[in-house]
Amino acid sequence: MKQSQAKFVSARRRNQHARRALPRILRASHPSISTDCYRITIVSCENWLGRNIEASLTLNVQRPTSNIKYRMRILMISAEGPPLQRAGALIDVMDALPRELRKPGNQVSVTLPYYREIREKSKFKAKRTGIAVDVRVGDKTYVADYFEARSAGGVQLFLVRCDDFFDRPGIYGEQGQPYEDNAARFIFFCKAALELARRLTPALQILHVHDWAAALVPVFVRAHNLPFATLLTIHHVADQGSFWGLDFNLTNLPERFFTLHGVEFFGRLNFLKGGILYADRITTVSEHYRREISRPSGAGGHGLDVVLRENAHRLTAILHGADYTRWNPASD
Repeated sequence: MKQSQAKFVSARRRNQHARRALPRILRASHPSISTDCYRITIVSCENWLGRNIEASLTLNVQRPTSNIKYRMRILMISAEGPPLQRAGALIDVMDALPRELRKPGNQVSVTLPYYREIREKSKFKAKRTGIAVDVRVGDKTYVADYFEARSAGGVQLFLVRCDDFFDRPGIYGEQGQPYEDNAARFIFFCKAALELARRLTPALQILHVHDWAAALVPVFVRAHNLPFATLLTIHHVADQGSFWGLDFNLTNLPERFFTLHGVEFFGRLNFLKGGILYADRITTVSEHYRREISRPSGAGGHGLDVVLRENAHRLTAILHGADYTRWNPASD
């Protein structure tokens, strides 16, 4: 082999070696960069007539604009959210989280009951969707009428109207006393939200439910083998949706769901326990809170600590963020 040809082959082999080695070097020096986020370009200067053959490498690192690889279609289901007047952390989350999830391109909508407080807001406009569905609650049937609107942040809202349940001064009760039919009210809401999810197009992928009032949604999804992944976020484990055992009949679920391995908890119907057992994934609002509610013999779990520990493989802590447009030390 001629000397110039040998040098060219040697340079080509060095280039091939560099192509194989650079990804390993890059991963070692920049572990946060995924291997599909960079491009390697080999620039070779071959001179068949000259004695010196040089090879140079240029590396163009393309950082991803988002860590979300796939765009998702999500329906969030909650008993509280904008445009209700802020009364706690859940409404803040339901305001900020959908907006943030939409930024990388996810399709996010929110459904909540059409309370009297919302209907009486003069600046809030909602229009009928033309969809009305009969929903069974025990041996009675109620009509769910769906309205569509936009939050102040531009998130699509679906409001479930049923004046028998939601045309009241309060959300959960009045003057410190819960409504006596709260079990029926939020069983209806969970079923109505699922009827909406089945009708939305393009088809939804994820149902993200918040706290006890929406926690039966994963139970109904499993019972009826519906094609949705479910995520339950626990904001306040002390509120569990615990009702008389006879209220289980309002769910119209088979009796096998009212057992130790179902929604039964010390003889009572427990919404939150059902969500913990049947949701595909569970999240809490911080690592500290996850440890607190799962601690053995601790009061933090309010009796559900055993259930949470048994399902710890599906329980993840995701720390709440801060909306600096509202909470900014520089402007407070």
